[in-house]
Parts: sequence; C-alpha cells; structure tokens
Amino acid sequence: MSLRSLWPAILLRGRQAGPGTRGGMPWHGKRCVKRWLGWGVTFQNCKKHDETNGNGLAWSLLNVRQPVTAGPLFNWRNLMKSNMMRRAQAGFTLIELMIVVAIIGILAAVALPAYQDYTKKAKMSEVVLAASQCRTTITEQVQSMSSTQTAAANGWGCESATATSKYVKSIATTAEGVVSVEAQGFNDTAIDGKFVILSPFVGQGAAAAALVVGTASNDQGKQISEWRCGGGDAAGTRLATSTINKFLPGSCKQF
Repeated sequence: MSLRSLWPAILLRGRQAGPGTRGGMPWHGKRCVKRWLGWGVTFQNCKKHDETNGNGLAWSLLNVRQPVTAGPLFNWRNLMKSNMMRRAQAGFTLIELMIVVAIIGILAAVALPAYQDYTKKAKMSEVVLAASQCRTTITEQVQSMSSTQTAAANGWGCESATATSKYVKSIATTAEGVVSVEAQGFNDTAIDGKFVILSPFVGQGAAAAALVVGTASNDQGKQISEWRCGGGDAAGTRLATSTINKFLPGSCKQF
C-alpha cells in the first residue's frame, strides 16, 4: 500500500492535531528521511518543516518519498550502465590476445599435422585396393595351373605401366606372383615413389613359404594360404623401415 493511498487518513490526522502541532504538540524544525539505495549507498534528505496546519503536514509526508528514492538511484544506474558500455567498447586486452594466439599455435603444431596424416591414410586405401585386385587374379590363376606351366613377370594380366588413378602410378608383378603398386600424387616424399607390396605364401604356420611358380613342378595348382602386405622402397621387396609404412593400414604391415 503506497503512502499516497493513505492521504485522506493523514490529512484527517493533521486536522485533528490542529495547526502548528505534531501529535497534539506544537512543532517546528527539520524532518530528515534516510533511505538505503543498495550497492552500499545511503541517501539522507532533510527538509525544513513549519507546518501551520494539518494540510501542510500531510503534503510534506506525501511528497517526501519521491525525491529521496528516484533521483539518486536513477543516477547510480546510469553510472553502472555507462561503465559497462565503456568496457564493452574497450576491445581485447593484451592477455586475451595472447591466449588466442597460444590456442592457434597449439592447433597448428598438433591438430594440423594429425589431420594431414589422416587424409593421407585415407588416400592410401586407393593404392592398397589396386594391389588387392591383382591379388584376386593371381590366386585364381595359380590354382588352375598345371605342374608344367610357368608364370612370367608382368604376365598375370593385371599389370599397368601407366597411372590407373590419381594416386596409383603403376602396377607390376613378378613371376612368383609378388604385386608392387607405386604411389604418386601425395605431395610427400615419404610416399611418392614408394611401393605397396603383396607377397603370396603357401602352407600353414611355420611351414608357410613364398610361392614358386616361375619354374615347373613347384607350387602350381596349390592354394595360396596367405598374402603378406607391406611397404617398400623398391618393387618386389617389403621393407620394415620404409617411410610409406606410417601411412598404411594396420593389416598391411607384415614383414
């Protein structure tokens, strides 16, 4: 309930008290009103009163609230708003700028190389797939060979001396069925000019041996039990220290 809504009762109280009185007693002097405005700020307003009748006392009580609370609180809010706007327009501090630079440096040093390696491994799957197509052809031909038949280098029917795709430069085979696919187009000396090599084996476990069909009466007609995959610096020879091995899938690192 506001003070103004009680004006009739206050006015009646003033008239009953009589002119120049306060609670039935004569009174002249100051009336001080102290208000707490928040944010640790208090405001005190003193007004001189010399009411000669009840109407003067009533109006002084009714009008005392507005100047006390509205003005100072309004100015304080304006001050806070002005400070916030000034800070918003200040821009980046030196520490904030250094933090951003540090984050960019970490991404450039760690995340970017990891992403580049990931993309190269994805492209390498195309080179491995080219070798796998030759593997299927050789497996079928070895099983259908008679003991007197022999194979010749690059005579299996799956070879290519020219590029077959963006990342496959050539496909070559040996008489013993070893497949070598040369990589290109990676813009990386650790990959370009290196080979993905598949070598066929017959037999199981410790008895497994490399396929021999370049001469008669050896492994003709047998089933190839295993293909070993790995990288190499030269065609036909798998090499554990070749730089291309870093980008090969886990199933293609057998030496």
